[in-house]
Amino acid sequence: MPNENLWPEDFGVDAVVTPGTILREQASALGTRTSNLVEGEVSSTTQGDSLVEQFYVYAPILDYRVPLFRVQHKIDPFPLDIYWRQWDGPRRVPDDQGFRHALGEIFQHETTRRTVAQLIANSRQRTLPFRLIEDGEWLADARTFEEAIGKAKKLIRRDGLIEIHDEAELKGIVRDDDGATTVHEVKKAQ
Repeated sequence: MPNENLWPEDFGVDAVVTPGTILREQASALGTRTSNLVEGEVSSTTQGDSLVEQFYVYAPILDYRVPLFRVQHKIDPFPLDIYWRQWDGPRRVPDDQGFRHALGEIFQHETTRRTVAQLIANSRQRTLPFRLIEDGEWLADARTFEEAIGKAKKLIRRDGLIEIHDEAELKGIVRDDDGATTVHEVKKAQ
């Protein structure tokens, strides 16, 4: 008898939205909302038969992260428990909609808003040497010219142009021409 694959063709993975996916979407949304001065980070681990996901707010300029809350669930993502210091104990969430509602409560809470505001203020005080500019608007800062190029490649829009400046002058240009990204160094970075 030949080897026969008895597994199904499709496991339905595309229909599953995990708590980790939702958390990573929100982590990215925080970076977008703050021009990447403060970003969200999610770390995932296991604890016995549970998955544990820790959500941090992170200020890359400061290299400083604050744990905000954690989520714990079995392999089947719902129900799940959210542990946040503002609640007396874990909050059990039955489904995706309840999870999003609870996240909105955490993100909109005054302590979270204050934490993010302080990280933004402290980040703005620490100026990095390279600044990314698109259409006269500031996008982000970087520690090195190479980091600035990497960020520009991630942030550039189709047919866009991002200038990389140091404190005194234009150092480079990252350009997207119909989907092809090129880097032009104007003057060697120090």
